[in-house]
Amino acid sequence: MNPRLALPLIGILLTPLAAVAQEEAPEDQELKIEWTAGPKKVDLGSIAGIELSQGQLFTGTRDANRLLEAMGNRASPDIVGLIAPDNEEEEWMLFFEHRAVGYVKDDEKDDIDADALLKSISEGTEQSNELRKARGIPAIHVTGWQDPPHYDEKTHNLVWSVLAKDDNGVE
Repeated sequence: MNPRLALPLIGILLTPLAAVAQEEAPEDQELKIEWTAGPKKVDLGSIAGIELSQGQLFTGTRDANRLLEAMGNRASPDIVGLIAPDNEEEEWMLFFEHRAVGYVKDDEKDDIDADALLKSISEGTEQSNELRKARGIPAIHVTGWQDPPHYDEKTHNLVWSVLAKDDNGVE
């Protein structure tokens, strides 16, 4: 197996930061996140690095998982970091995951089943809504692709991002 073909999965979840700030911790307990401000190069675990632009913030595995939990999600050992805007006017978060689960052969790159992948992501998200409901946090529903899955021949990665909204209609 060609090690360059190991398949890191990178996904985007667009989530309002204002909603996270309200739901991240009880009023008497503040969630403290260690942020790195751009412009700066940061490491995504031991698998890659990324250049932060001015106006972007980064946090690593531990605090990214703490934010996930504060939003009513399960922590994931696959999370290697997240990027968010450094202002309250923009409402998005970019989570990076890595799973060394296989590889995409060059001759299979055009056979990616986007519909099946979206269905799997959606079903997993809906299952996680039970935990969100138990924590009193609005459910999240996958609404489609922001960036459909495609194989990046230069980096040998499968890249994709989904759109989602919560029960309050926040995308």
